[in-house]
Amino acid sequence: MGGSSAVLSGTADGKDLDKDKLFLQYRKKGVEQWTVVDNATLAAANAIQNATNGVTVSYNVTGLEAAVQYEYQLAQDGDPVVTSNTVTFTIEGTALYNGGFEFWHYEGKNDIAYPTASSDIKYWSSSNPGSGSVTKSLAKLTDKTTDYVHGGTYAAKLQSKATMGILAAASLYTGEFGELNVSAQTASLKWGVPFTDRPASLHGYMMYKPGSVNITNSAAKDGTPLPSEAPGSGEPDHCHIFCALMNINAPLDVSNGNLQKTTQNNWVEFDIPLDYYQTNVKPKYLIIVAAASKYGDYFHGSSSSVLYLDDLELRY
Repeated sequence: MGGSSAVLSGTADGKDLDKDKLFLQYRKKGVEQWTVVDNATLAAANAIQNATNGVTVSYNVTGLEAAVQYEYQLAQDGDPVVTSNTVTFTIEGTALYNGGFEFWHYEGKNDIAYPTASSDIKYWSSSNPGSGSVTKSLAKLTDKTTDYVHGGTYAAKLQSKATMGILAAASLYTGEFGELNVSAQTASLKWGVPFTDRPASLHGYMMYKPGSVNITNSAAKDGTPLPSEAPGSGEPDHCHIFCALMNINAPLDVSNGNLQKTTQNNWVEFDIPLDYYQTNVKPKYLIIVAAASKYGDYFHGSSSSVLYLDDLELRY
């Protein structure tokens, strides 16, 4: 399992103690079913140690969720099973809002899709406010879908399109849309949301169905040349997933070359490690960006590329 972890520990004693029958169990608080770490697993991890009075048990449990309350206890197999008192704990760390993309709302005359529960929540945005203000047909480049779902009811579907021969690349990001300059074909974005924790990685699931590049440009509107590694006309498009915090920078750049076979009709798990370059400075903002066409800023890519995302989470 991946995800957040916690070391669960305790002491067992008494005349009827049998360390070969000890096991550990934990669960989310309020859930009936326990997850059991059996004696063999504890023994293999050297988690049971003799103490002056009895034994101590200390085991690192992984795959836990941040900001969720758990409980655990030691137990000894037998008839009946003997259990210790229950200890409650919570994994520290701010959870990612709407990482499963279950919540969406729609605004304006063009019914522009937003990946939040209401307009009062400023967390996720997308390319929709810009493209959707031009034409209703581009108001849902990024939208919820039931076509492919990893968990829950919905996933996010980012589908690039074109209008009048200009690429409208589908994107999703934390932050807010700023202003659109139609004549200059540019837009201002307010990147990031306030965030001060230190996650270890961004984890999630993706499926990419790239189209062949059919709209090309040699430079962005500001004159920045198209990077040499960008796919050329007729080649498979590239997607892009990026995560950054203040003084943390860890992009994951995935192209068709290493995802063509594994993501055609299947979810692929990814984990972006976050490297902290300044441990004495707290982050201020969390930036997550995903795009169905990586070079959409250059209006270069495929108008048929589709990127699906689901179950994003920050792991601590």
